[in-house]
Amino acid sequence: MVLKNKVYFSALKPEHREGAVKLVLQNFLKNEPACKHLRMKYFPEHDIHAEMYFNEMADQGLSFVAVDRETNQVVGVLFNTEYYPDRTNPLSEVLEKETDECKESCEFKRFLSVYEQNRSVVPDIFRHYGVDRCFYFGFLCVNPEYSNMGIATTLVKLSEEHAKSLGHRLCIVDATAGQTKHICVNKLGFNVLGEMKYKDFEFYGDKPLTHVNENETMQYVAKKY
Repeated sequence: MVLKNKVYFSALKPEHREGAVKLVLQNFLKNEPACKHLRMKYFPEHDIHAEMYFNEMADQGLSFVAVDRETNQVVGVLFNTEYYPDRTNPLSEVLEKETDECKESCEFKRFLSVYEQNRSVVPDIFRHYGVDRCFYFGFLCVNPEYSNMGIATTLVKLSEEHAKSLGHRLCIVDATAGQTKHICVNKLGFNVLGEMKYKDFEFYGDKPLTHVNENETMQYVAKKY
């Protein structure tokens, strides 16, 4: 699939893996709203955890990339996975092991807590929708130099179609950015299950995001087929 003769889209293949992980590492902490609001610090261990997590997602054959036709550079990626009631998120499993020696664990613990609180409105998504699994749109990232080309929308649409082709009846997204909300809710008809103001986020009794604008929120959205 070609976009304006410059970018093509593909399922994430082994040859795309390194570029896809690199793209997320270079842009996620800097541009992802939850990370920005939390003012997350960078630790070298982030790379190790990210590589472990994204490689596992890549192995599942559920993710998609956008690639520059001339440079063969990965310029967009949407890492996806499947969730089951009895399956633990592999990233959470590693990062929950908070130790004094592992400062980045606490950084990511805060990050994961934002997602957990956002989802708390529907604690059991499987029972709520009467399904035994769901397709999760994980980490969406586009090279800023390739913005306004419809890359993010196309990656989400491809992922949605792939989920349906696999027999999934439910897709879920943690929409932390305005663009993700617009694509999923306004364009593709996802339902908003819950919305949390970043300023209301609590972490061990503290509210570290009171500096964030009242109107900035993250949404927990889903679509059943």
